[in-house]
Amino acid sequence: MEAKRILVVDDEELNREYLTHLLSSHYDVTAVSDGEQAIQAASDAPPSLILLDIQMPGIDGYETCKRLKEDSRTHDCPVIFVSSNDQEEEILKGYEVGAADYFVKPFKSDELQIKVQHNIEIDDQRKTMAQQLGDANKTAFQAMTDTSAYGAMNIFLLDSLKCDDIPRLAELLFETTTNWGLRCALQTHSDEGVSYYSETGQVSPMEERVLTVTRDKERIQDFGSRTVFSDKHCSLLVKNMPLDDEVRYGNYKDYIARLIEGVEGRIVALINEHSVERRTAQLRNVLDFLLQTFRHIQEQNQGLRLGSATIVEQMLEELNLTIDELGISNDLTDNSEAKIMKVGETCLGRTNQLFSQGLKFNEQVDALIKLFHDALQNPELSDTSLSTLIESLSLPEVSN
Repeated sequence: MEAKRILVVDDEELNREYLTHLLSSHYDVTAVSDGEQAIQAASDAPPSLILLDIQMPGIDGYETCKRLKEDSRTHDCPVIFVSSNDQEEEILKGYEVGAADYFVKPFKSDELQIKVQHNIEIDDQRKTMAQQLGDANKTAFQAMTDTSAYGAMNIFLLDSLKCDDIPRLAELLFETTTNWGLRCALQTHSDEGVSYYSETGQVSPMEERVLTVTRDKERIQDFGSRTVFSDKHCSLLVKNMPLDDEVRYGNYKDYIARLIEGVEGRIVALINEHSVERRTAQLRNVLDFLLQTFRHIQEQNQGLRLGSATIVEQMLEELNLTIDELGISNDLTDNSEAKIMKVGETCLGRTNQLFSQGLKFNEQVDALIKLFHDALQNPELSDTSLSTLIESLSLPEVSN
């Protein structure tokens, strides 16, 4: 199998030699020192990937990349900028002129090799899909009218309401955009975290970064033939807007903005549905705990009643025994009276202890009612908070 060709562009000879040495074991590497040479070399034999420095004499890396993208012979060659400048503005500028990725110096050799391999694989997948869909897309472009595109948009909006998860929602979205001949990458934010999707299944690190840094900016942002449509929970990068057709370009902007509104609405609905499911599960836990606790209270109260009856019976038996020991007499001595009083006081103390435990049970019931009320009133009650509340409600035990 013929080795992939890589073009290295850097005005520093040491950098050219280092990159050539690093990559030559797996790739056919050509190195040049400026932008003009790069354009000529790429035009003569388009490489699989271009590693391009930014700060160079003559035309800089941005202008070089722009010219490469304007030439039909080199338009599809993926370009990775290699620069020591990691400012957000510089990265976005690189993306605007058509770069596929941006690598910051200094770097580890294995990281660069992984990034080069990853971008070549993505470009190979793109070429395969372009070949498979090229004829079909061309026919679809010619036959598609404004009415059919509008109809496809409405079909998506209706079908999106039936989606039970975000991956299926992304799949429906790409079915629509692919029929329009558009290549896209989607970023979503939900209760499950941040996720990325594309029609090929691959989203490059550069695309992920662009979707992230543009998320909280303007709703629609243009970078040449690439446009980002953003909302609170989703952002869509369209990588090949039809700049050569002003009418279709304007229509697609309107339609895609509507599609993103639909995606946003469905994601919000799914987040709310998941929240309701969690709240329902929490309330079920509370109800189960309440039922178990009230059963326990019933058993304990029954024990209290039986305990009270037992104490009274014991008191009567002890009084009878005491009287029998002392003998029946109308004139009890002080010592005899004290003994009888002591028996009564002891029984009374036991009864008061049981009543105190009954008061603790009342406090327990009040706490349970408050817990249930909080669960109903507080939409932000988390599983952890709920567990903490439940664990704090320790039931008192009855001593017999």
